[in-house]
Amino acid sequence: MSETGTTFVGPLGSTIHFLHADPETVAAVAGLDWNERFRRVCLDPVRGVITLMAPSRLHEELGVVFEDLVDAAADVFSRTAKRLGSPRLRPEGDPPGTGMEPDCAFYVGEAADSYFDALADGAESAEAFLERNGPDLIVEVEITPADRGKIERYADLGVREFWRLRGRKDDSTVLRADFFALERGAAPRALPASEVLPGLTPEDVCEAVNGVRLGRSYRDRREAVARIVRRRQRASLRVREEGPGYGYEFRRGPDRAVSEPGTTFVGPLGSTIHRLRADPETVAAVAGLDWNDRFRRVCLDPVRGVITLMAPSHSHEDLTGVFEDIVDLAAEAFGRAVKKLRSTRLRGEGDPPGTGMEPDCAFYVGDTALAFLDALAEGAAAAEAFLDRNGPDLVVEVEITHVDRGKIERYGELGVREFWRLHARKDAPAALAADFYVLRRSGAVPRRLEASVVLPGLTPEDVCEAVPGVSLGASNRDRRQAVARIVRRRQEASFRVREEGPGYRTSAAQGTAP
Repeated sequence: MSETGTTFVGPLGSTIHFLHADPETVAAVAGLDWNERFRRVCLDPVRGVITLMAPSRLHEELGVVFEDLVDAAADVFSRTAKRLGSPRLRPEGDPPGTGMEPDCAFYVGEAADSYFDALADGAESAEAFLERNGPDLIVEVEITPADRGKIERYADLGVREFWRLRGRKDDSTVLRADFFALERGAAPRALPASEVLPGLTPEDVCEAVNGVRLGRSYRDRREAVARIVRRRQRASLRVREEGPGYGYEFRRGPDRAVSEPGTTFVGPLGSTIHRLRADPETVAAVAGLDWNDRFRRVCLDPVRGVITLMAPSHSHEDLTGVFEDIVDLAAEAFGRAVKKLRSTRLRGEGDPPGTGMEPDCAFYVGDTALAFLDALAEGAAAAEAFLDRNGPDLVVEVEITHVDRGKIERYGELGVREFWRLHARKDAPAALAADFYVLRRSGAVPRRLEASVVLPGLTPEDVCEAVPGVSLGASNRDRRQAVARIVRRRQEASFRVREEGPGYRTSAAQGTAP
C-alpha cells in the first residue's frame, strides 16, 4: 500500500472511506461480506481501490428521484426500462466479491426486454444475464475526489452511458449534470444529449427533478417528465449550444441484560441478518456510532434492547422495489397522494439520537403525504421535523425472520398506522403471501385486516396478484395497468369482504405473526 486510508464527506453529506491497496490485497479481502459491514461498496482490483460509503438522506432521496425520472422518461419515449437498483458490477475474470456499486443502474430498450425474459426464467437466469451484460445507463448522484477513474471503469464493464450529478448539501437549490457516452478502451465522450433516452439533455433532467421530487402521484411525476420530453421533441432534438454541465435552480422543498450472544441468520430471501442483544443503556451508548457507515440496513432499538444488522439479498431488494411501485400506483388509482420514504430511520420521542427502526418500505399516503410535500418544499429542516413528529401511514417488510418478534408492536408505538408483512422464499419466488395489520400507539395488540385501510379495500390477495405484473412490466404503463386492473375490480365489488378471511396468498403456507 502506498497511500493510507482517507475519509471524505461528499457534497451531499455522505461519508466515504477511500483506501488504496494493491490488486492482490483487494482480491484477498473480497472474500469478506463487505455489504454486511458497509452500505455502499466498491472493491476494484484493477484500480486497486476499496471505497466504502454511508449515503446521506439527500443522496438517497436523489437516487429515488432519478430512478423515477429515468423510468418515466423511458415510458414517454415508449422504451422498455428496468431499474436494477445498486447491483454489484464485475467483469469476467475479476475475483468473486469485487465490483462496482452505482447509485442507479438501468437496462433500456432491447437489453431491458432481454432481461425481463431472463427474469421470467428465474433468479439464476437473471443473475447470469447481469454478469454478461453491463447496464445501458448508470447514474451517480454524488461525486468526490475518491471517484477518479470511476467513469473509465464503468466503460470497461460495458456501461453505455453515464450521468454524473453535481449538487451540494449546503446549497441544495442548485443541481448540475453531465452526460457521457462510454465505450470499452476509449475515452469517455461528453454528450450534449442522451443517446439511451434520445435527445434528453442534462438541462432537461435537472429541470425535471423538482417536479418528480414533489409530485403527489405517479401521474404527476410522469407528467413532469413528459412535459419536458414533448418540448424536446418539438425542438426536433436539437443539440444545445451550451454543451454539457447545465444548471437549474429548484426548491427543496424493561431492562434486559446481555444474555444472548450475537447470532447470524439467513432470511427466506437470502439476506444476511446479524442480531445482538444488549441492555437499553448499551444500545444508547453505541448509537453514537455511524452504523449505516458499517451496515446496510440497521435497527437500534433501545426499547426492545436489540441491535439488528442486515445485508439484503438481490431478491429482497427486487421485491422492495416492486412494492414501492405497487403502493405508488395503487395510491394513484385510488386518487390519493403518496410519498415514498424508502427505509428512513424511525425513532420514538425520547429515544437516544442514532437509534431507530429501518423498514424496507415506508409511505405517507393521503393528507399526510400532502403535508409532508409542503414541508419538503420549505426545506430539509422542515421535512426532518415532520418525519420526527409523524410516523408513516404504511410500512412494508418484505422479509421476516424469527428475529423480528416484537417488531410490529414497535412500529405501532412509533405511530405507524398500517403494516404489511410478506412471506416469500428465495427458492420459490412464485410463492408469495401477505398479511395486513392495523397498528395503534396505545400498545394494543395489532389487529389483522382483511383489507387495507390506508388504500381502502385493497386486500393481501390483491397485492400478491399484482406482483408478477409489476415485477415483469416492461414499462410504467404495463405496471400501472397491472395495479389499476386489480383496483378497478376491487372498486366494482364495492370493497366487499372476502369469505376466505385475511392472510391471502397466491401459494405457500401462511406464517405466524412476527
